[in-house]
Amino acid sequence: MAEDPEQALEQVAPHVIYASNMYASSAGERTNATTNGYWAQKSNLDSIRNDLSMWIVSPDEAVRRLSELDDDYELRVHSLLGGLSPELSWRSLELLVDKVLPRVRAARPVS
Repeated sequence: MAEDPEQALEQVAPHVIYASNMYASSAGERTNATTNGYWAQKSNLDSIRNDLSMWIVSPDEAVRRLSELDDDYELRVHSLLGGLSPELSWRSLELLVDKVLPRVRAARPVS
């Protein structure tokens, strides 16, 4: 999550590509794997943009997407994916906590 998702995409792309390719390769090597989960080979920025499971979005877009999900959706946050710097990861987590979760909770109170 970032105030400027395109700039963030350029910063995180090498890490996303590395991790995605590593996990996709590993899952593909398992003989008992019936599915690869949400990991797929990545090669460039467009391959990340086009993967609906990779959310590199603004806080407003995150709120919009989260508000459209079913109640049982499991949001996975990979803060240090592929060796992302703690500083970059922390900024993203702060946006999630400060600008997204309060708005999502207000819109959909937990019962």
